[in-house]
Amino acid sequence: MAQYRAYLVDANNRITEAVALDCDDDGEAVGMTVGLCELGTVELWQGKRLVQRIDRQAIRSRPTHEREAGSQATHGIARGKVVRILIADDDRPIRNMLANLFREEGFEVAEAVDGDDCINGFQRKPADLILCDIFMPNKGGIFVVETMRRIAPQVPIVIMTGADLTRTQIESVLGAVPVIEKPFRPRKLLAIVRECLAQADPGRG
Repeated sequence: MAQYRAYLVDANNRITEAVALDCDDDGEAVGMTVGLCELGTVELWQGKRLVQRIDRQAIRSRPTHEREAGSQATHGIARGKVVRILIADDDRPIRNMLANLFREEGFEVAEAVDGDDCINGFQRKPADLILCDIFMPNKGGIFVVETMRRIAPQVPIVIMTGADLTRTQIESVLGAVPVIEKPFRPRKLLAIVRECLAQADPGRG
């Protein structure tokens, strides 16, 4: 596993935002970074090595069959139904990367910027799983978990956390709940999500 950083670069070559990534290799890191290109040009670095510079136009110019390849993936399909994941995170670069990751795996993805937005989005169109950051403006992950346990307790929730709060601290407040710490490996997150979906619906996949 290697550590990478993805930097958003504006038109004047100034760094506007950065995201830390833990990936197995360059290919996996680039795959995660593609989701950021909706926000502009991205530079992916490993230490002092520039791995790749990707701009939005390059992604949009990719052949349609390549850009949509993930939509036919079988990992997000259960009994002919596309699995819907609701991602709640106020960090836009991370949210974009996660959305891209799951879309490439064949999932339908909805996004929310905080706890209120997450619950409102779920009530408008329910999701099969919620992936939620613990700290967000207005209402955070604790609010989401407590509310979902009342209105849809069958829906699995995976909590994301940074260094500020550990898995043990979260579980002491919320009880047993899947937790993944940032930065995380994409394959590990996908494995946790699939396991949660399988436990919620043993006939899935």
